[in-house]
Amino acid sequence: MSIKGLDVVSDDHYTVCYINEFTEELKDLIRIELSSICNGKSEVEEYNLDAYSYENTLADFLKRYDLQTDKTKKGIMGELIAHLIIDKILPNLEKISILFNKEDQTIKKGFDLTYVEAGNSVIWYGEVKSGELGNKHTVDSKNKVLLDNSKKGMKGFLTGQRPNLWKSVLIDVNMSIAQYNRKKVKNLLDDDIKQIKKYPGNIKKNAILISVLFHNTNNKISVKSVQTCLNDICSEKIFSDAIVFTIQKTTYTKIEEFLKQEISK
Repeated sequence: MSIKGLDVVSDDHYTVCYINEFTEELKDLIRIELSSICNGKSEVEEYNLDAYSYENTLADFLKRYDLQTDKTKKGIMGELIAHLIIDKILPNLEKISILFNKEDQTIKKGFDLTYVEAGNSVIWYGEVKSGELGNKHTVDSKNKVLLDNSKKGMKGFLTGQRPNLWKSVLIDVNMSIAQYNRKKVKNLLDDDIKQIKKYPGNIKKNAILISVLFHNTNNKISVKSVQTCLNDICSEKIFSDAIVFTIQKTTYTKIEEFLKQEISK
């Protein structure tokens, strides 16, 4: 899927996405997708509740967002962008996770994004790390830090020390995908849970390591550096398979301003 304002360089196991302009097409995509991203696509489509309207979801999102620190706000915006575009650029992946945390007025804890591959045969677990450039790094070195942090976070999740993470994903499946697919996907997740419980720290799973760097896209992350990061990650053999997905956008504040303008309407 081609989206105006995005330049994408992609290969089998890496993608670099430059959001050069926050276009009307991207704004419309947020309007169309926000409720499904936050509440679950299947939940929204099956029930069509007023609580899931764009306006109510937007108000709920901003309520959760405004309570956070600046650092957390960057993380939330990074996750929102990742939710918005990854499955458009990698159409063989179907999202089985939602943005909102179900237990309290926060954003999802645990796996940031979880996908099932086409054919419902493979689960991919995703972790998003977001940040600005700062004064200590080049765009490439900062992106490497973000990807390293994503790798460390994912490695920690796959030790089996937090079994509630999978329970949350199992619930998300009900809210994300069509009913006829749920049993097969839940069985895949259940197999992963059993393996990780039986062999904690020794089971390899598929990981999508996602970085979102907020910095002017006139100074672009190099594709070669992303390829190097991918090669380094693969050489460690931590995961069964790995995808690196890097996103660069000038600033997160334009999205924040857009959402607040929308609610003011």
